[in-house]
Amino acid sequence: LKFLLAGDVYLKCKDPIKTAFDVCKDITSIKNERMEFEIEFESIIEDADSFAYKFLSHCDNMLEAREILTSSDKLLSTAIEQSKKKFVSHPFNLQIINEQWYGKFHSKFFCGKAVLILKYVTSPIVLPLLILKFF
Repeated sequence: LKFLLAGDVYLKCKDPIKTAFDVCKDITSIKNERMEFEIEFESIIEDADSFAYKFLSHCDNMLEAREILTSSDKLLSTAIEQSKKKFVSHPFNLQIINEQWYGKFHSKFFCGKAVLILKYVTSPIVLPLLILKFF
């Protein structure tokens, strides 16, 4: 079982993150049958989860992460279904979840320069009105 702890095993396959998830799923089912190796199984599951998170952290930008996450069989959905909290909490995954929840326009509009421009354009009009209202 120790060979599963090495990151090289995951990197030799076509989809390393999915393989790490599959290893966790298989070991979890075995763990319930073989209680004497519970500590070792937990260690392998933790290492596989850590590998998936670190693999995604090696992406330089959101485009690379999006390519990895969307090219295979819905990795993010699989991670949510399997309760991979650490993987789902990765900033790249959170960005994708926010885009799916609010839409791509929302993330570009509210997090971009458009909001700043809107604030600066409307502040000369709104601030005097607020002063008049409160004084």
